[in-house]
Amino acid sequence: MDRPSLPELAPAEHRALKARLTPLFVEALAPEDLTGMPKKAKFVMTGLRSKAFSLSSERSIAMATGAVLGLGVYGQTTRAVRAAEVITRLPFATHRVPEEIHLVSIVRSAFYFAVRDGSPSASLLEADVARSVAVRPHDNVFNGRLLRPYLDEPFPYGEHRDAYPAWHQAANYLDSIREFIRLWSYGGSELWPIARLEAEIERYIAAIHREPGLEPVRG
Repeated sequence: MDRPSLPELAPAEHRALKARLTPLFVEALAPEDLTGMPKKAKFVMTGLRSKAFSLSSERSIAMATGAVLGLGVYGQTTRAVRAAEVITRLPFATHRVPEEIHLVSIVRSAFYFAVRDGSPSASLLEADVARSVAVRPHDNVFNGRLLRPYLDEPFPYGEHRDAYPAWHQAANYLDSIREFIRLWSYGGSELWPIARLEAEIERYIAAIHREPGLEPVRG
């Protein structure tokens, strides 16, 4: 069932709130900290170090989602949840927030990995995720047309795979994981039940870990 119509967050209030939350989000992510991650995985954090990074920018929000997904892929669930908790301070329950669909992806991504890893921190986000899925998305979310099956398609630039760094393909895999998690958060569908979605996410995580220099850190 759809949520009732909500008032839009005033532009000035939106800017002020995002300006206050942006440094808190970056601090929670700790982009300089690669604990538990291979050095080449720093590509998921690079954009957050820029002074131009802002939760008011769609491009920055995409970077933020990639960072949270990257943390999840390498088992850094606590940091992912800590950063997502900052996002939940936006007034989604009372106002329509610009870029809401993209911001909510950050929360869903952290929640998924917390559930996957059996972390009690999942409870910090559960209510917000439940609220965010109260709005039914387009049918293409359920029939899988919005999923990005990069793993089963030829490399998009012909035979020039070796000319691209490992992070290039890994970034595509993270994007696929994001869409699988989105459908997972809605409980899956007849074509894409939860078990299939979870299996696909694991397959894409394994693909990231196979990329040169992106293997999981041992010990």
